[in-house]
Amino acid sequence: MAGEPQNGVRFGVELEFIVQSSLPNDLTITHNMDHANNRKSVALQLGRITGLPFACQCKHGFFDNFCSICIDVPNDLRLPSGCVIWPPRAIHGSWSQAQYHYYYVQWESLLSENVEENRATRKGMEISTPIYDNNALTAGLPQLTQVVKALPCVDRKIICDSTCGLHVHVGLKQGMTLLLAKKMVTLVMLLERCLIQPLLPASRAGSMWALLICDHAYLNQQGNSCLTAADLIKQLPDFRVHVPLTPTDMEPGGWNNHHPEKFFKDLLSMWRTENLDALRAGLLRNSIAKLGFVLCARTAPDTSKLEGSPSTFEFRYPQMNFDMPFIRRWVEIFCRLGTIANLDAVPYRRMLSVIVAVLNQLSTTRTPPWELLLRALGLGHQVPGWQDQVRKHHSGINVSHVDRDGVLQPQE
Repeated sequence: MAGEPQNGVRFGVELEFIVQSSLPNDLTITHNMDHANNRKSVALQLGRITGLPFACQCKHGFFDNFCSICIDVPNDLRLPSGCVIWPPRAIHGSWSQAQYHYYYVQWESLLSENVEENRATRKGMEISTPIYDNNALTAGLPQLTQVVKALPCVDRKIICDSTCGLHVHVGLKQGMTLLLAKKMVTLVMLLERCLIQPLLPASRAGSMWALLICDHAYLNQQGNSCLTAADLIKQLPDFRVHVPLTPTDMEPGGWNNHHPEKFFKDLLSMWRTENLDALRAGLLRNSIAKLGFVLCARTAPDTSKLEGSPSTFEFRYPQMNFDMPFIRRWVEIFCRLGTIANLDAVPYRRMLSVIVAVLNQLSTTRTPPWELLLRALGLGHQVPGWQDQVRKHHSGINVSHVDRDGVLQPQE
């Protein structure tokens, strides 16, 4: 709920956008250098405008130790895959985790469905934030607000379209565990169709970047076990402790694609995975392509173990938007899911019961499902903001503070 302690939840935000350039993308070497120069310029300008620490991703040739970004940068300002741009001094301690202390400007593949656009002058970029904690969210994300409001002030044309996403990474201070991941995946599967997807504009909801794990995750495409659900549950003591569900507890509805038995077995498929790497791969499309929800494996320094690692849950569904209340709402939703996933068995089980009770009643009410679910999650204060946003989506306004060509405009 609003103001509730986040129990060790940490998060980061990724802002995707396009920078218009004068050089086409089909000149590979020239394109790489042009992209490097553009992102270094964006990082430097944003650092100077905001006074916040900025770093930039390098792009070295296969045999090169330098590129146009870092050729004149001293060694103490070098990062594992980039370098510090502003201020011209190091503020990080551990070298291996250094980039998480900076606003990091990097290359991003934002391929349009229009082939000619991809050959043209669009340069996909992303700004990833440092690691935030609940204090930043409670304060309203003031630093991120500075960055977003400064973007129109750089001497580059900033563009946003349906290929640009707002990604939120959520993790726990104590690190990732298999049980935590299974509890989060359960929440996401319950809420994807009736909470997350309805809050997306149609252009984003139907895109390859926001596909649902319920429909496309590799584990859900492999065919369910020939065992009955009851037999499978007997093999999964953690599931029995944490998930208060059987197929008979679920009414057919949009949230389970009107097929409770299959939905339930899909849940069990996730809970049957024996390690984090198997679950990570199972959440991909064909074990390769990212969907709207991803388990991002990040091993701790000097270890290959994922259990207890700083791995994160990445929520890739939302459309990029330059409206800070919009950004804050999405961050709060995903952090709230992190808080619930981190609950002990009894309160977690109780929360799932509340969610499923709401889902089972959706066919009997005219209130939008997402509104009922927000209230069930303790996020009822968000409802007016989302009502306004959904109206904008229905009227064709998917991104705020841009002109009709998607070019970012200064905010008042």
